[in-house]
Amino acid sequence: MTIPTCLNSIKYAVARATELSKAAPIVSHFCLVNAAAKAGSLYKAGKDGVSYLMGLMDIIDSGKKQLPGEEKVKEALENHAVMVLTNVRKREKSHVEPRVLAMDYSAAAFFLDLYMTTYPAEEAEEREEWIKRHKYCRVMAARNLKAAREQGSVPAPAAKEAEPEPTSGASITPAPVPPPSSAMPSMPSMPSMPSIPQAQTPPAYTPPPQATPYQPPTPAPIPAPISAPVSNPIPAPTSGQSYTPDFAAIKEAQRQAKFAVSNLNFKAVGEAIGNLEAALRALKGE
Repeated sequence: MTIPTCLNSIKYAVARATELSKAAPIVSHFCLVNAAAKAGSLYKAGKDGVSYLMGLMDIIDSGKKQLPGEEKVKEALENHAVMVLTNVRKREKSHVEPRVLAMDYSAAAFFLDLYMTTYPAEEAEEREEWIKRHKYCRVMAARNLKAAREQGSVPAPAAKEAEPEPTSGASITPAPVPPPSSAMPSMPSMPSMPSIPQAQTPPAYTPPPQATPYQPPTPAPIPAPISAPVSNPIPAPTSGQSYTPDFAAIKEAQRQAKFAVSNLNFKAVGEAIGNLEAALRALKGE
């Protein structure tokens, strides 16, 4: 059955399956499976493509019944991929022409991809090793194909049409470039900025006269609590003994301290010192 034009992408896999139908029927079967998978993705294959794909599926179904166990199938695909890669390396040492090496490396890359697609490696190291082999084959196929084209054994792809060259009689003279001038071109004069009027000197600062600190009215004296007469009164503390100020003395010290802060705000340092000394006298009981 002739492969329709809409399924040209599966021709390579079908050709390999035909070559190996007797020498390696297991590998041939999976080449057809690979072709059917590619053809199934072509949803715009047309009537001829669908008819060919249905016939291909019938061949795959009949060949599936003749397959051995899964272990033997895996071993057959792996051995065939390794064998093709080994043979092409040996042929490379025999100085085979690049055109043949390009075809052999393309076949090795195809069978390596067939094995990796059918039985993906479970371990990461093994999977990376197969990917490296596949990449190596593709690179070598492209390199040998390039060498074959340079030798002329493989026709090079059609190149783009070159632009017409000028006739021999005509000559292209580049436009003269004016020499750079040593002097820089004069820049247009900028408009003069309006003059800023000179600010008048402000008058000297004169601090306001010091205000007399606020003197709150003297609170009425708190009458001393009436206590029972004692026969031996407590003597007043002498200069060497410790003194604990009462509530009235503490309030007076706070009042004088507030006055001191107020005087410092007006920079009246002398008055502030007098207020602080009065606060100390109140706390000392003097």
